[in-house]
Amino acid sequence: MSKSIGNTVTLEHYLENFGADVTRMALVSCSSSQEDFYFSEKRLEFFQDFSRRLWHLGQAVALANDYNLEPLNNLQFSQEDRKLISEVDHIAKKTDSFIVKYMLASAQEEVCSFLSILEDYTKSAPNKKIQSIMMALKEAYKRYLSILHPFMPFMTEKLYDNLYDKSSLLADAHYPVQNSLTKK
Repeated sequence: MSKSIGNTVTLEHYLENFGADVTRMALVSCSSSQEDFYFSEKRLEFFQDFSRRLWHLGQAVALANDYNLEPLNNLQFSQEDRKLISEVDHIAKKTDSFIVKYMLASAQEEVCSFLSILEDYTKSAPNKKIQSIMMALKEAYKRYLSILHPFMPFMTEKLYDNLYDKSSLLADAHYPVQNSLTKK
């Protein structure tokens, strides 16, 4: 490729076709490479699919909001519910340790891999008490958005605004710390 010949692909091309968050995540995923890297559209399509999955999971949380379920106390959550919140805490700590070491690609990979755990938890809903699973999912997803925010700020901000708190920004929220559900 040569800029003078005009056969390069510009950043604007990726931003227009995939959006800022997807492009950012694809670039961050390449940041661990010490050498030149091939920036393929497959990588962008992977993060575009990740975005769709994240948005669909947000729709499940929106259902919990539609039913105006009462918050549960620690004793009303099942062992699986507490385990999910504990796993979110673990991902927050692990991601934070990677970010502190400037290992952004590793941090992002940890956060992205956790989405499938949230999806599996949601799929198991018919076998459990619905109020418990919806409240645990709502709490876990809120914390997950906070962890994901440094890598995907626009979409997580929109989801947070739609699902949780229209009066404040996710960017101003505290990074997740241990929740009372997981304390023993």
